[in-house]
Amino acid sequence: MILSGSLLLTITLVFYLLRKLSYAAEIEIRVSKEIRTNQQLKKEISERKEFQGKLNQAASVIENTNDGIIVTDPDGVIEQINPSFTASPVTPRKKPWVKNRRY
Repeated sequence: MILSGSLLLTITLVFYLLRKLSYAAEIEIRVSKEIRTNQQLKKEISERKEFQGKLNQAASVIENTNDGIIVTDPDGVIEQINPSFTASPVTPRKKPWVKNRRY
C-alpha cells in the first residue's frame, strides 16, 4: 500500500502530537507530586518552628527562674543545671556535678 504525501504527513503529525501529549501528561504528574511534597515540607517546617519556639521558651524559663533546677536524663545523668541552682549555698562536697555528672 502506498500512502500519499498528505496522509503520511497527517499520520506523522498525529504521532508527534500524541507523543507531546504523553510528555505533557508525565510532566503534569511530576509537577503535581512536587507540589504535594512542597506542601508537606512547608507544613513540617512550620511545625518544627513552632516546636523550636516552645523549646526556647522552656529553656528561658529554666535559665531565668529564681528556683534551682537540675535537668537529668532517665538514667540520672545531669543534662542541665540552671544558674540559680549553682548559686545556692551548698558545700562543694555536696555538689553532685563536681565529681561526675550524675545526680
